[in-house]
Amino acid sequence: MGCCRPLEHAAGNVYDRRGDCEDYAIAKYVALRATGIAEDDVKRIVVSDIATAEDHVVVSVRLEDGWVILDNRWLTLVPDNQVWRVTPLFVLDDSGVRQFVNSAPVAKRQEIVPGTF
Repeated sequence: MGCCRPLEHAAGNVYDRRGDCEDYAIAKYVALRATGIAEDDVKRIVVSDIATAEDHVVVSVRLEDGWVILDNRWLTLVPDNQVWRVTPLFVLDDSGVRQFVNSAPVAKRQEIVPGTF
């Protein structure tokens, strides 16, 4: 997975069916923004896939009932609260890149694994 690809590169790879997850995510993000979906309602998200032990890029878009995930590996839109096999790492949008931070309190984490170190 590369860092920053030009839109033309991503679009060409998707058109030629050579694209990877980042190419598809860029194409979906740009298409959704071009249709008028607000910046706050569409995000590219770098995730760690627990099942494959690989990083992957998806698009998340806010609809009336909440956020859904658009993944080039799936044929359906999946509500974000039903995606259990990935951990979000970074969000990329028009304002830049931000890292997800685990919001679990430290005390809770210590209670889960006492004496394991």
